[in-house]
Amino acid sequence: MKNNFFVNLSCGFWKAVGKTKFSKWGYRFLRQSLLWLHLIKHNGKQRFYLGKLKKNKTRKQFVSHLRKNGFEKDYYAWVDDGEILSMRKMHEDFFQYHIRLHKDREIRGHYEYAPDRRPLKHFFRVFQFARIKYFRKMLGGFLE
Repeated sequence: MKNNFFVNLSCGFWKAVGKTKFSKWGYRFLRQSLLWLHLIKHNGKQRFYLGKLKKNKTRKQFVSHLRKNGFEKDYYAWVDDGEILSMRKMHEDFFQYHIRLHKDREIRGHYEYAPDRRPLKHFFRVFQFARIKYFRKMLGGFLE
């Protein structure tokens, strides 16, 4: 990532905005407006399937494991069909690891720009990758 004045200024601005309650409301409003205008669309589940939560593991155990690994509740994310949990882990100021759990115990995750750091790049999925090795290693005994 370039390290120049404008990048640092932008990052600082979005970090500050991201810590406010307005950020959570404003981001949702912007997302819903773009959906309504048909500039973006979302339905079903996003790609990046990782596996299923083992039958002997509970949602509470899963959340605890994610928190121990630096994940927090994700207030900015889409809500996929059947989603019951969405968490993220910030990485290098601009990026996040994002993970979801669904009612059918399916787990999906990916790596992308954080919406509260680079909102437009996040919206338009400029940089979004599976990072399957990272997630499978971190999830270890939680995946079937």
